[in-house]
Amino acid sequence: MRSAIALALVLILTRSAPAADNPLRLDVIEHRLPNGLTLLILEHRQAPIVACALVYRVGSVNEEIGATGITHLLEHMMFKGTESVGTRDFRREKPLLDTIQNLREQLASLEDRTPPDPAREKRLREEIEKAERDAGAFAVQNELWKLYTRHGATRLNAFTGRDRTVYVCSLPANRLELWMQLESDRMQHAVFREFYRERDVVLEERRLSVEDSPEGAFDEALQATAFIAHPYRWPVIGWKSDLEHLTPDVLAS
Repeated sequence: MRSAIALALVLILTRSAPAADNPLRLDVIEHRLPNGLTLLILEHRQAPIVACALVYRVGSVNEEIGATGITHLLEHMMFKGTESVGTRDFRREKPLLDTIQNLREQLASLEDRTPPDPAREKRLREEIEKAERDAGAFAVQNELWKLYTRHGATRLNAFTGRDRTVYVCSLPANRLELWMQLESDRMQHAVFREFYRERDVVLEERRLSVEDSPEGAFDEALQATAFIAHPYRWPVIGWKSDLEHLTPDVLAS
């Protein structure tokens, strides 16, 4: 998925005020970096703050059957940290994350077998639980969020749509470089720790917003009917059957 992402970066310094000679004019400066990332900068100096939005031009419309909901899940996972943020020792954590994935793959294969092997399944679940507990000892919960708030960030949030995924926050103007460092780090070195726990969070979000919501269920059915042969028919949060089979490897591909 990462290889298919086109990026746009929006920086808005303070609340914008239109030019006096033309109330519809915004003096936006556009600059494109060699890697294709586009900078849109609108500067006003009324207050020492910077409002930032990092826009990835990818959403549920870019997904495939069997992997719906992957963009929204990726949005969640991007808050889990990187190789240097959210971990006490990534060198020691990484083998445990690999072990968890290997055990999960064995369990999924075993669950598809006939006849079932309950004893083997139980042993695998116990091994997974231990590996997740061991990996959890190296995880620093919400470190990215804490780094931002420690430096005065507000409105830290993200959202996924059909055509884009957006990460936003406001910071003191003298912390703009920090924002660039943190976003660049998770853009390039995101680590999908606690993946299966977060996948369960998204499944619960789907249950509350769609399966237990008449309005949500109606909207999902309406979109699926209105867009018969277009990916807009897929729910942004994904189909339940697809979410249940998403893995870190699929997310990173």
